[in-house]
Amino acid sequence: MSYTFIDGYGSVLTAASSVIAGAHQPIVQIGYTPELLNVRGTGSVNGVASVALIAAAGAGLKNYITDVFVANTGSVATLVTFTDGDASVLGKTIAPALGGSNLPGLKTPMVTSANQPFNMVSATAASVLHGTALGYKA
Repeated sequence: MSYTFIDGYGSVLTAASSVIAGAHQPIVQIGYTPELLNVRGTGSVNGVASVALIAAAGAGLKNYITDVFVANTGSVATLVTFTDGDASVLGKTIAPALGGSNLPGLKTPMVTSANQPFNMVSATAASVLHGTALGYKA
């Protein structure tokens, strides 16, 4: 029997199991994704450069980024751009000098193209950025 799960982000996951009782194709609402679909990563960049925070999800899969945390230990505020591997801009934020910019629990996730990493790009030479990203792949 096949079951359809809708995770807390609205993604539909299908699994075969005899553990869950129900109709032929029941829908079960869960508040999280299975651990094997979660993605998380960190990275740092010094000056005008780019760093991959999360690796490519795999053939035919996309990364859905739901939380991003940026700390700027540099002396000036900087524009931070989030891109995927083909340089498509997914989002932007400002990280103030000696401060940060946090984007927890994005209602609409940033989504990479299929099999592309999630990157953080610094726009200021005097910045030192440290980033963390969380999400899932599907």
